[in-house]
Amino acid sequence: MGVVVVFVLYPNMRLSETAMGIQVVSVLATLVLTFVLLLRHLPEAVKVCRPAYRTRKLPSRAIPLTLPTGAGFENQQTDMLMIGMFRLVEDVGIYRVAVQGSALVAFGLHAANTVVTPPNSQDSSLRGIKWRCSVWQQ
Repeated sequence: MGVVVVFVLYPNMRLSETAMGIQVVSVLATLVLTFVLLLRHLPEAVKVCRPAYRTRKLPSRAIPLTLPTGAGFENQQTDMLMIGMFRLVEDVGIYRVAVQGSALVAFGLHAANTVVTPPNSQDSSLRGIKWRCSVWQQ
């Protein structure tokens, strides 16, 4: 909203730097306001309750989530590096645009990840923690 107001009222400030600066300031203001409201309305029982984490199980729970992400990142970049070894930079740029256009297929992967991830993260974040206060003991 701030970008629109500045661009309408001050046409000489229609620069990408101005828009980016306003965006950064608005995100920071939203972040500060969110933390203030959270701390103001957080129940006292939540503030004093501290979880007892099972840190020995953390690597075994994190591996199923991190391996596909790392493999996906490598898969996204390796093809362009290989093409860059044999072709011109312009050809790699054209190929990159084509690949980005076909990236809509990733919607299916994201949907599957959304379905699979919550049970795994819920299991590790809530059931694996023993709370030290009587508010949330299961």
